[in-house]
Amino acid sequence: MLNAPRRRALEVGGNQVLVRVETTYSERTLFNATTSSVLWMTAGPDAVDYRNDGRPWTWAEVSQLEGWELGRRHWDAIGEGFWLHRTTCSPAPQTGVRSKAVGTSIRHAFRTAGTRACLMICAGGCRHGEELLAVIRHLLPPILLA
Repeated sequence: MLNAPRRRALEVGGNQVLVRVETTYSERTLFNATTSSVLWMTAGPDAVDYRNDGRPWTWAEVSQLEGWELGRRHWDAIGEGFWLHRTTCSPAPQTGVRSKAVGTSIRHAFRTAGTRACLMICAGGCRHGEELLAVIRHLLPPILLA
């Protein structure tokens, strides 16, 4: 049994990734050929140098990503692929949250581009988990307008 290295997170700046699929066939007869696929993470259809900028992925590695869900298939002049979309369970890359206990309440300061964008105060302690904080982080704009 092959064990793929566990990659727990995909570090990209956007909320979607185009995964390019390169399929190769062995040099056997037409009916005996075996196929193998290599996956490449790209920023989108315009990213044509994805082989130089990234590293190949396996199906096992992609299947073990947390915080990403499978999207629609994609075809263009370069080839085929599919989209991965960031779920609200994974932290938004453009924002951060700092939590601080003040007396009997908890304050959550949501920051984007180094500026506090939102302050949420939970009186009497928090009754929510990290998932709710991640959802709120996804709702904040990546850059606050001055």
